[in-house]
Amino acid sequence: MEKTNSKGKIIALILSIVLIVSALVVCLIIIFPKGESKAKAVMECSVNPDVQFVLDTNDRVLQVNFLNEDAEVLLNGVDFKGKTAEEAGKYFVQLCTEAGYINANTTGHRVDITFSCENPSEFEQIQQKVVKSINKYFDDNGIIAGAVASINTSFNDALTKLGVSASEFNNLTNEEKLALIKSKSEELKDVAVSLRDDINTYIEQLKNSDAFKRIPTLEESIAELENQINSSSLDTNTKNLLIQQLNSIKSQLKQLQDQLKQQIDAKMNDLKQQSKAIFNSAKQVLQQRKNEAKQILEQHKQQFEANSETIKSQIEAYRNSLK
Repeated sequence: MEKTNSKGKIIALILSIVLIVSALVVCLIIIFPKGESKAKAVMECSVNPDVQFVLDTNDRVLQVNFLNEDAEVLLNGVDFKGKTAEEAGKYFVQLCTEAGYINANTTGHRVDITFSCENPSEFEQIQQKVVKSINKYFDDNGIIAGAVASINTSFNDALTKLGVSASEFNNLTNEEKLALIKSKSEELKDVAVSLRDDINTYIEQLKNSDAFKRIPTLEESIAELENQINSSSLDTNTKNLLIQQLNSIKSQLKQLQDQLKQQIDAKMNDLKQQSKAIFNSAKQVLQQRKNEAKQILEQHKQQFEANSETIKSQIEAYRNSLK
């Protein structure tokens, strides 16, 4: 009997533990729901190549945007996602150096880092870490170069560099601007830099075509009708008629928007196909640059080993000039 009771107690204990763990898991799911990461800030690194790193709420890389063709050559196919801001900054300058965009024998090369964010105080330490991380790479390799970081409280410049017109973001909140940066980054990720003007021109032409120029008018009509419907002075019959009219206009608008999206998607797919050839060509250009830079790096390494103190002094003097 005692053994049976003991087994019963053990089973009861196991069941209790299972229930507690299950409840804990449910609580964690409720408190920390799984979902898409939100954009929090943008870190731009400018060497020529110029690149944007969209950072998430954990200050890790969420997306990468090439701002010129040199960035496309250097970074196409490189995975930055999940790296901290300082890891991304250091890796970026390392790749720039290995491809000769930063000459190892330079007498002074400046790297500009700009953070676009809503709360500057949250990024003061992060910008210091990024500068320190980049400068350490230069110190370790004896390269006379240094990073300078600044903070911008507006997202307008970041959006403009992605080809977004001011009319599209002027009336948006910062949260909406960040969401727009995220969606625009996703839209452009497989489109070559040299083809991006094509999509912007195409969209503007579509919007101004006879087929779609009614969209702004319909949107205005919807806003006016919604204001009228919300008026408390309307009688029921009038209100119902306005609701019918509103639903009809909404249906027309949705149909036009769907058609517009289909045509834009078709154009985007065409540009993405064209981009594949450009990306393949970029790989060849990058390999050639790496081959040319490799010998310079090896020679510089020997020079640094032989004259480390002199070069360290030159690095310090250059950094002081940046201040």
